Amino acid sequence: MSCPYVIRETIDADHVREHGYYQLDELTYDLTHDFADADVEIITRTLYNVIMESGERLSDVDDETVFKMLSAGLPVLHIENARDGYIMYSRPECKPVVKKVGDITRANKSTTSAYWTYPHPIVTNAAIDEVGFKAPFVLEARVHNKETNSFETLCYELDKVGFENAMRDIQNMFINKQSNWTRTKRILFAKFYSNKDGKLIHECSVYFTF
Repeated sequence: MSCPYVIRETIDADHVREHGYYQLDELTYDLTHDFADADVEIITRTLYNVIMESGERLSDVDDETVFKMLSAGLPVLHIENARDGYIMYSRPECKPVVKKVGDITRANKSTTSAYWTYPHPIVTNAAIDEVGFKAPFVLEARVHNKETNSFETLCYELDKVGFENAMRDIQNMFINKQSNWTRTKRILFAKFYSNKDGKLIHECSVYFTF
């Protein structure tokens, strides 16, 4: 059942019945009237609206379908939460970023954990266009450090294989609602760039709001 709200009613030890709802107020009414004395469990499922680059809009798409679309490399423009319209994933038009000189601190030891095998990140609070990169691809990860209760920006210089692996990792995290970037850091968003002759081109963004 693909409805965002489900009442799972236990009939007996071997049988259950599911009742699907698209509106929360309808579920609430039935829960307090028709199922007031029943043995029930409330289940909520996140559904997404998918907007393709062609302009086609697919409504109420489930997690598994979204994952398959992203994994297959379909031309998805952005994905929004069907409940509130919040954009969770976007692939914007490519825009060149002017390279500037900034005060950058490079990490002298790895801040990643066993979750990741990426190279040591550049740790900075400067804007992405103020960092000088030499690798062909860049991953910018904004994280919340749970130990220090502070926000950090981690930038990873990647080759083509690393870029593809990172894209796949981020997509899997988004679909599986996992936001632990490391054991002590929760990711807020990830942005991918390609580096064309010293100019960064924004390829796509993924926002973690769960």
